[in-house]
Amino acid sequence: METKQPMWEFIANLGDMSPLDYGGYFVYVDATGIYDPQAVLLEEPNEGRTYTVYRFDLEQLKRVETPERILLVPFAYAADWTHPVEAYDAWFSKDLTGVAESGGIDLTKLRGMLCSNDATTLARAYQYIGEYHGWDNFDSYPETMTQAEVKRRYKVEVSRTNEIYEMAIDRH
Repeated sequence: METKQPMWEFIANLGDMSPLDYGGYFVYVDATGIYDPQAVLLEEPNEGRTYTVYRFDLEQLKRVETPERILLVPFAYAADWTHPVEAYDAWFSKDLTGVAESGGIDLTKLRGMLCSNDATTLARAYQYIGEYHGWDNFDSYPETMTQAEVKRRYKVEVSRTNEIYEMAIDRH
C-alpha cells in the first residue's frame, strides 16, 4: 500500500509582519489530511544575516484526568494501548504551569489550545512552550540559512505576509 506524501499549504504567519527582518512563525496544514500540521520558526537574522530555522509538528493532544493529575496524551490515545496512560504524557506537561505563567496565559486555556483541532491555535500553544523551554526541544537539528536561501524557500510565505500587511494598512 502506497503512503501519501504530505502536501503542505501555508495558512498563516503568526510571527512578525516583516519576517525577513524580524523573524516569522509560519503555519502549514497537510492538504491530504493525513499528517499533523507543522510550524516553521524563522528566527530573526543574526549579525551575519543568517537565520536559524526550526520545523516541527503541531501534534493535537487529548486531555486525560487521572486521580493524580491532568495528562496531555496523543489525540489517538485509547485505553487499550500497551502502557499505562502516564507513559504517553507529553514531555512538557509537568511544566505547563510554568509555561502558562511565563506566557501570561491561563493554564486551563493553554491545555485547551493544545487539544484544539485548529492549526493556528495549536501553533500558538506550541509557541508558548518553545519560548519557555527553547525551540531545540522541537527541532534538535535546525537549519542555518542565508537570506538568499530564506527568500527562495519561503517566497510564498513572505509574499503573502506582505500582502496581508498592506491590506491592513489600506483599511486604516
